[in-house]
Amino acid sequence: MSRSVVWILVAVLLLGGAVYLMVRSDTTTPISTTPAPAPAATRRTVDRPAAAAVDFNGDLRSDWAVVRDTGNGLTWFIAGPNGMRTHAWGQPGDSLVPRDFDGDGWVDIAAWRAGTFYVQQSSDNTNRTIAWGLPTDDPAITADYDGDGKADAAAYRPGDGTWLVKKSSDGALLSQAWGRAGDVPAPGDYDGDGRADLAIRRGSPQSTFHLRLSTDGDKQIVWGFSGDTIATGDYDGDGKADVAVARTEGSSVTFYIRRSSDGGMLTRSWGQQGDIVVPGDYDGDRKTDAAVWRASAKAGASGFFVLKSSDGRTLMQPWGQQGDVVVTAATSPVARR
Repeated sequence: MSRSVVWILVAVLLLGGAVYLMVRSDTTTPISTTPAPAPAATRRTVDRPAAAAVDFNGDLRSDWAVVRDTGNGLTWFIAGPNGMRTHAWGQPGDSLVPRDFDGDGWVDIAAWRAGTFYVQQSSDNTNRTIAWGLPTDDPAITADYDGDGKADAAAYRPGDGTWLVKKSSDGALLSQAWGRAGDVPAPGDYDGDGRADLAIRRGSPQSTFHLRLSTDGDKQIVWGFSGDTIATGDYDGDGKADVAVARTEGSSVTFYIRRSSDGGMLTRSWGQQGDIVVPGDYDGDRKTDAAVWRASAKAGASGFFVLKSSDGRTLMQPWGQQGDVVVTAATSPVARR
């Protein structure tokens, strides 16, 4: 699959105390078809905080990113510190699985199709395929389960709740039965040891999260309802994933977060009916921000709406258009229900 890079001019406006980044798509100028990787000195090999879910440039902030069917395949539109870059990668119907497969501290563009991962490694711009799972499996559980700083190819088998992980450290298979038909997987580093933990949500209408912690055994947390969107992230900045859900109530969306630091509840009323939940660390304070992406038929009106945890201010970024798929590490290809 080919890839290309396009940069566009970004202007910053301050309106009513909020920051709006307005994108001038009419000034796009292609400058390269095979972008070189960033210099080694700028790359981070440390573990990425749980808060920064989709970080394609290693600045420890979640990036604006959408994927669009452009007729000849999928094109990724990703914002960076110097503008926008585009990448042709994947086919319609693929599951999007952006993760750091090569351990360089940058999330790699990746898609999964019928049991195969197609990865473009950011460290050296090489393409990689990993055959893993069956066409009916769910690859969205892909994460770093062995703690080596690299994402492990993984697949969840919804029929019987089996987790199948190919460890990047030694290529060994980790097969674990955790869940059953009807459960929804919700992996995350809930104990803060740098390894993703197995977790599922079960129950209707009230739900219970069943966690299998890599350091502290099994744990059950009653939280939310079956119709909620899972919104796991590190909202309190303690290095552990917090159990969290987002719920549409009337015309608005409310985040219900259970802080891992003290077990208390944090609520954030943010978003409106029809929004896609995209939590991440957009302000770089090592805490997950409540955020949504909203599609609009009006040109230039689709975009990200973020409630920054650092100062409580609003950040709105116009990005994408109606029909795009927003990129989020929580799920593939849209927010997990």
